[in-house]
Amino acid sequence: MSIWKSAILGAVLLASGCHPVGTPLGEERVASKIADVMISDNLVVQVVRQQIQGLMSQGVIQQDQVNQVGMAVSRQLTTDLPTVKKTLVASLTKEFSIKELEFLYKLLTSKEGLAVAQKQDAAMQETMQQMGQLAQEATGKAITRVNSAWPTGGHAAPPQGMQGMPEMQGQPLPN
Repeated sequence: MSIWKSAILGAVLLASGCHPVGTPLGEERVASKIADVMISDNLVVQVVRQQIQGLMSQGVIQQDQVNQVGMAVSRQLTTDLPTVKKTLVASLTKEFSIKELEFLYKLLTSKEGLAVAQKQDAAMQETMQQMGQLAQEATGKAITRVNSAWPTGGHAAPPQGMQGMPEMQGQPLPN
C-alpha cells in the first residue's frame, strides 16, 4: 500500500472515530430548548384541569375532592416532567433536522412566532366551540339511541354546558 493510500485510510478512520454515535449534540441541545418551551408548568395545569374535569364528569370525584386530587396529580406530573422531556427530545431529534429544529425554536420563542400562535388560537376559537357543541349533540343523540335500544340503561343525556371546576366554565379546553 502506498504512503498516500495509508494516509487517506488513516484520515478516514480517524474522522469516522470522531463522529459520535446517535444524535448529534447540536440537535439535542436545540431539541432540549424546544422541550423546555413546550413542556412547562402551564402544560401541567392544563392536563390537571382536563383530568379533574373528566373525573368529575364520570362521577369518580366530588367537588370537595377537586383541590386534593388536583394537587396530587400536579405533583406527580411535575415529578415525571424530566422523563417526558427526554421522550420529546428523542422524538424531535428523530423527526427533524438541525435546521428544522432551529426554525421550530425560533417559531416558538420569537415575537413573530408568538404573534402567529395567538392569531391561530383566535382563529380556531369559533371552530373549536362549534366542534364542542357538535360533539355534545352527537353524544346526546348516541346516548338516546343506546337507551332506546336498551331501555334498562336509563342513563341521562349529558348536561348542557361545562360542569366541574367553576374557573373552567366558559373557557375553551386546551388542546
